[in-house]
Amino acid sequence: LMGEPIDGRADQYALACSAFHLLTGAQPYDFSSAATVITKHVMAPPPPIGHRRPELAPLEPVFLMAMAKKPAERFARCKEFAAQLQRALDW
Repeated sequence: LMGEPIDGRADQYALACSAFHLLTGAQPYDFSSAATVITKHVMAPPPPIGHRRPELAPLEPVFLMAMAKKPAERFARCKEFAAQLQRALDW
């Protein structure tokens, strides 16, 4: 959407959004307007998962990193995201 080069960190963002949905039952950006959803994905900070499910608040740092707007600020690989999510879920 931004016209920048794409690598596996784009997949990581999508994986994190899917995990967010699976764990909370709601999309990270849940609006009736597709344009609003797209804008939020591009510009808005990741929503705190603990706001949707307070018991998942310990997962917030993992989702904040995996859903960072700048790909360079995400985990280097999806495997790292999955490992960190697993660690946080094991609390």
